[in-house]
Amino acid sequence: MEMPDLSRFYIDGAWVEPEHARRFTLIDPSTELECGKLAMGGREDVDRAVDAARAALPGYRQMSRTDRIALL
Repeated sequence: MEMPDLSRFYIDGAWVEPEHARRFTLIDPSTELECGKLAMGGREDVDRAVDAARAALPGYRQMSRTDRIALL
């Protein structure tokens, strides 16, 4: 089984590298073997994601319910 690539974050419409290269090892509980690595975000990553969400909010608020559902 191929390990998933969870080393980047999806922020502001793009996959971006985290500010810090900290990783968390994921363990498959059924085999107790490593099954992936997960990027661990820091304050800078959270700030970047929140800024992007705030910038997108005015346009999102103006979307119809149907368009919001389609987007999700």
